[in-house]
Amino acid sequence: MTQILTLVVKTDDGCVETHFGIEHEGKLWLVTSWLTQMATGQATPERMIRVDTQPLEKCAPGGPFHYTNILLPREVIEGTAGNSSGYEVRDFPDAPVVGPDDLKILPSVFPRH
Repeated sequence: MTQILTLVVKTDDGCVETHFGIEHEGKLWLVTSWLTQMATGQATPERMIRVDTQPLEKCAPGGPFHYTNILLPREVIEGTAGNSSGYEVRDFPDAPVVGPDDLKILPSVFPRH
């Protein structure tokens, strides 16, 4: 079973966001969108970006986040950068299927007290 990860990403426009991630083929991927089967609720990544080629930080076990310090251009996340972005991007990849209970709401980077 594929573990769904939570990634903290800073974009070049100064935003800090959380995104889903997975480890697949020994690489760390940010998943920008999912394709969900309505009948079963199972989902597979529609688009993913490899992020383990840059320095990032693994978070302490048990916390809300798995990796931080990921820096990406907004155009790469949104898919408007084109093929010359320098990032490994896969559209409709042959990636693992996850169950309906695996995709929970992402935690906020700035929790309320």
